[in-house]
Amino acid sequence: MNRADTSRNIQVVNVASGEQNVCCGGTPPQIRGLLSLESGQFYIVVCRIQPSSVLYYVVTNGIPRQNLGTINLPLARCILFRPI
Repeated sequence: MNRADTSRNIQVVNVASGEQNVCCGGTPPQIRGLLSLESGQFYIVVCRIQPSSVLYYVVTNGIPRQNLGTINLPLARCILFRPI
């Protein structure tokens, strides 16, 4: 069985020290929303750049312990994450 190497397609964004924008390519990107994270909470953000190319973000506030869900982020969109 041949598995794709997804290690290069996963980025961790830690907002413990301040706000961070997570964007899914395209220009100019538009802010889609604002989400706040308490310590230990995290989201998985899926950005489909092309039909066969996917970028995953793990957006967390500190050490990830509580998954708040998955967000499918369209191209040219951003979400601002901030710590609580």
